[in-house]
Amino acid sequence: MYHATLVTATTLPLPKSVNRQRRFLLIAFICFAFSATVQAVCREGCLNSDTFLGEDALSLNGGIYNTAIGRGALFSTNGFSQDNTATGEAALYRNTSGSSNTATGSGAL
Repeated sequence: MYHATLVTATTLPLPKSVNRQRRFLLIAFICFAFSATVQAVCREGCLNSDTFLGEDALSLNGGIYNTAIGRGALFSTNGFSQDNTATGEAALYRNTSGSSNTATGSGAL
């Protein structure tokens, strides 16, 4: 004859450090999963007879009749800067007073 034996399983408590690690990982995962993706803004438009396309293109602009295409192209100009054309990343980046310039390529002039 067989006798039924009741078997119970006991769960051993986890150390506090393991629980802290799990909580930290869970919180870190949640923060990462719901964080917004940060991206650069590609600006484009026409303003005061200027034309620009690219992040920070013609950002600090005081000139007129300038065209900038590319990230940071014609970044820093002033009121004496006019009729410039910059194509490429950081082309004519620090052109503060030059006029009638054409720069093509990354970091040109």
